[in-house]
Amino acid sequence: MFQERYNRIILPFFFLIDFCLASGVYYLSQIFFFNNIVAPIDILLIALFWAIPSLYFKSYRVLRANKYISAVSQTFYTWCIFATIFIFSWPLLNSQINNIGNLVFLSLLFFTHHTVSICR
Repeated sequence: MFQERYNRIILPFFFLIDFCLASGVYYLSQIFFFNNIVAPIDILLIALFWAIPSLYFKSYRVLRANKYISAVSQTFYTWCIFATIFIFSWPLLNSQINNIGNLVFLSLLFFTHHTVSICR
């Protein structure tokens, strides 16, 4: 019974946290570092680009492991696929940011998601 509640309540909550974290890091990196106004379609695309690999690798699940590497491996795989999709979709995004700005966003996303995964 506890496992059923965990799967119905906590896992979707962790997925939404990861979903909002990806969108929030993109929004904040654009506003604070580059003073760009973010279009809502950009935030939706970033959230969609994060949601697809997150659902595939199930990075929102909390693994009970003794090693940090095994605990964050799914998050790392999700980030790698997200970074690949994001790099190939730069022309689709409306923001006029240079490549350094996008690399700053990817590195901030890497550190925040892995920190959250370790803290779970």
